[in-house]
Amino acid sequence: MKITQVTIKRPVTTLMFFLAVVLLGFVSLRELSVDLLPNINYPRLSVVTNYRGVAPEEIESMITLPLEAAVSRIPGVRRVESVSKEDVSYMTLEFAWGTDMDFAMLHTRENLDNALLPDDVENPTIISMDPASKPIVVLSVSGERSLLELKEFSEELIKPRLEQIDGIGSAEIAGGVEREIQVEIDPRLMTLYGLSIDEIASRIHAFNRNLQGGSIRKGRFKYALRIVGEYEVVSEIEKINLKTTKSGGVIRLKDVAVVKDSIKERQGITRLNGEESIGILVRKESGANTVDVTKLAREIIDEIQDENPEINIRVVSEQAKYIENAISSVLNSILLGGILAFFMLFIFLQDFKTPVIIAVVIPISIIATFNLLFFRDITLNIMSLGGLALGVGMLVDNSIVVSESIFRHKSMGKELGDAAFIGTKEVGMAVTASTLTTLSLIHI
Repeated sequence: MKITQVTIKRPVTTLMFFLAVVLLGFVSLRELSVDLLPNINYPRLSVVTNYRGVAPEEIESMITLPLEAAVSRIPGVRRVESVSKEDVSYMTLEFAWGTDMDFAMLHTRENLDNALLPDDVENPTIISMDPASKPIVVLSVSGERSLLELKEFSEELIKPRLEQIDGIGSAEIAGGVEREIQVEIDPRLMTLYGLSIDEIASRIHAFNRNLQGGSIRKGRFKYALRIVGEYEVVSEIEKINLKTTKSGGVIRLKDVAVVKDSIKERQGITRLNGEESIGILVRKESGANTVDVTKLAREIIDEIQDENPEINIRVVSEQAKYIENAISSVLNSILLGGILAFFMLFIFLQDFKTPVIIAVVIPISIIATFNLLFFRDITLNIMSLGGLALGVGMLVDNSIVVSESIFRHKSMGKELGDAAFIGTKEVGMAVTASTLTTLSLIHI
């Protein structure tokens, strides 16, 4: 028990050591991320493959079955589930716990690239199951403007402002409507003029382009030129030249089709309190502090609201409040447990010094634990704080055993230093073995 001798014979050194630990613990606490749950790497991947205009039976035979055959060779795969719907194939890969998901995703991508799929199918998208990818803030945007204007406002102002915040990964727009230019072609006129759908589509695409125009020099300056050819109004689309007749006439798009400035077919509707609105799902970056990021996001939202009073931006839900309540509940349990332990020791031991010593050791031990959490990259969450609460109970138990042994030797007439050394030595191995046994059971 050399550590006991050092602490008894060198009290100043021991005090300086604990002061350094406490100081470093406070610094580590400032840098710790606060979250609801620890970082959990679920051994599950989802593969989504889109193939527009194809029935479920063809999706299964042309997409799902080849992909299942490809991913079945991935090491560590336990189960493969798939669902074939119109236009899309969903596939879920379940791996064994403990699998390195970075390598699993790499193997999955390699095997998917080797699958034999139709040429016009979209590339399969791999989505990892990560609880941290859930939105930390859900916003609702409504106001006096139309849904199209509200969505453009959200995409052009709110979304970029939020994504500029350090710690926010993405802001996804949900709901609303999207502008779409529809070209309704008359099949009879198209056949009459000898045109095809592909020819018309290629002509529309060819005219809707911005091209590089080279550069010119004027004195010491060099200017880049570009040719702006993208459509600005619907009337420009109607005037596209599709074909020149033998007599020198020109067939324009409006001669064979009707061009409409319309709304794209909607895939979903977002409502709040019965009122249709625009939803914004804000997601954080991996490892970011949810509470701090939410505070920064709220500040930006308040600024945008002040700049645009006609727009109503409401916070529908946020994880930060739930996290703060959960963390506060655990911290209160730790504090209340420490206070109750102090009074119980004072009542049963009928001594003021021993409970005070134990009461001082408890916060020092908790603050020292923050150093380990920081260096091991562990967040402050209900699991880690729950472990701290359990550790406080174990610390009180061990402190009582050691204090009682020291008190017994002191009552036998020994000096305080000798009583502290001998009493600690007698129960030191038993206390260590008991603590290690509990730790091993928790690990299992």
